[in-house]
Amino acid sequence: MEKRKLIILGSVIVIGLLLIGGVTVFEGSNISGPEMVNNKAGSNKNDLEKKIENFKKDNFQPELYSTLLMEINSSKDQGLIESSSAIYLTEELNNVYKNHVFNKADYFLNQGNGDKNTVLTYLSSLEKATGKDAKIDFYKTQIPKYDYYVNSFPGKVTSFTNGNPASFSTEKYNSLKREAENMPGLDNQYKSKGKFTSIKSSAVSKLNSYKNKFEEYDRERRLNSIDVEFE
Repeated sequence: MEKRKLIILGSVIVIGLLLIGGVTVFEGSNISGPEMVNNKAGSNKNDLEKKIENFKKDNFQPELYSTLLMEINSSKDQGLIESSSAIYLTEELNNVYKNHVFNKADYFLNQGNGDKNTVLTYLSSLEKATGKDAKIDFYKTQIPKYDYYVNSFPGKVTSFTNGNPASFSTEKYNSLKREAENMPGLDNQYKSKGKFTSIKSSAVSKLNSYKNKFEEYDRERRLNSIDVEFE
């Protein structure tokens, strides 16, 4: 009889423990479920992705990059997005930013439109944001060279060739002619364009014309010198 009571009592205890455990699990699931849903519902990852996509399509606004980057970091700090999502979104944003800046640089180098200093500022800002990049370095060297051969070099040639033949310098002539023919520092993809072949042709023509004037002047000077000797 005693043994039977003990068996019944043990069964009751086991059943009670199972019921308590079941209630605890049920309550726990009721707590964690809404919290998980609320966390997902509060995420703004999709909104950030849409903003980055719009940044890609819109006209380039450099200040928008900084705004979006701050928003991504702020969202991560507030727990609205995971760190992995923040890294992904930042990489996407940087790629869009790069494409915008590189397009500006390409447009300047191929069309000659735009302000040199503005484009160089874009490149420097991009480098500061994303780090060293061979393509950034390429554009940062080519844009000043492009600007020099288009806007400064022809003036140097004109200034030299407009001088008095008596002040002709063979050394200066050779230096400018080499520069016109080779355009050192400017990439072949640009110097082969019609704009630069025209600059080269014009510069060489002016230099040779000036040299011819000097040679004519020098011949006359020599002849006059001989005439004086025979007088």
